[in-house]
Amino acid sequence: MNEAEIEMLCRELDAFIGLEPGINPHALGQARRTIGTLHLTRSGSYVNEKLAGLAYGFEQWFSHSKWNRHDDSGQFVKQHLEQDLSCIRTANWRKSRGDDGP
Repeated sequence: MNEAEIEMLCRELDAFIGLEPGINPHALGQARRTIGTLHLTRSGSYVNEKLAGLAYGFEQWFSHSKWNRHDDSGQFVKQHLEQDLSCIRTANWRKSRGDDGP
């Protein structure tokens, strides 16, 4: 999978973050599939850790009430989703330039 394909998958995950939080089994299923596809890139333990964080975050984002556990309109969960996705994008960019470090 090349850099452009990985970025396309990251944009898909970005779109899921942009959806309203709360129960949404369809979006959760799609996010899981996208994360699974990103796992196939075998980008190492750092990226796998961030993908696991995304999977957990989307479980919360698309739940009945976990998205607002901090009573902050979901900002805590959303911020973590955005940070993990940003780390994956950065790792992909670095890998495409021959730097495999985290």
